[in-house]
Amino acid sequence: MPKCINDHTKSYKGDEPSPKGFGLCSHAENKFSLAKGTDNNIWFNNGNRWVKFNHDKVLTYKSLFCHMNKFQKNNLYLLLNQVVETLNTHNIKAFTYVWCHNIDNVYITNDPWDYVYDLEDIDFDKEPFIIIVLKVNNGKINTNINIQHNNIIYKNKINLKEIFKKYFGDKFHWDGKITSTIDIDL
Repeated sequence: MPKCINDHTKSYKGDEPSPKGFGLCSHAENKFSLAKGTDNNIWFNNGNRWVKFNHDKVLTYKSLFCHMNKFQKNNLYLLLNQVVETLNTHNIKAFTYVWCHNIDNVYITNDPWDYVYDLEDIDFDKEPFIIIVLKVNNGKINTNINIQHNNIIYKNKINLKEIFKKYFGDKFHWDGKITSTIDIDL
C-alpha cells in the first residue's frame, strides 16, 4: 500500500472516499482543515479523522469554490499552505477555522475563539497565534478572509506584516492595532 503524503509511517488504499484516498492522513493536518475527498465532497478534519460536511446535502467541493476565479483559489491555497508554513518558522501558530452559516444566516459551527480555547497545546497568555476564519455562507466560501490574532507583539507584528505583504501585497489590510482583525481580499 502507498504511504500517506503527510505521514510516511501511515498507509492508505486509495479507494477511501475521504481525503485519505489522496494520501492525506487527518492526524497530520490542522484540526478543522478542509479537503476534497475522492468522492468530490468537502471533508473536515475533526482532529482524529475526516468527517464529511453535509450542508443540507448540497455542499460539494465544486459548489464551495465555484464562485471563485482561479486567482482567488490560488491565493486561498497560498494562504492555507505557504503562508502558514512561513508563520510557523517565525513561531506564530496558525489555525484554520471554518465558520458556517445555514440558509437562515445562523451559525451552525461554534465561534472560532471557542475552538482555539478548547485546544490544550497552546499557552494563550504567551504564545502568538492567528486564526484564519473561512466563513461559509450559503455553501460558498467568502472571498474576504478574516484573520483574528492574539499575542502579536512588536517583533512578531513586524514579521506578520512582512509575511502577509510579501504574499498578498495591497490585498492585505491591517492597521496593526491589537483590537483590529487582519483582512485579505482574495
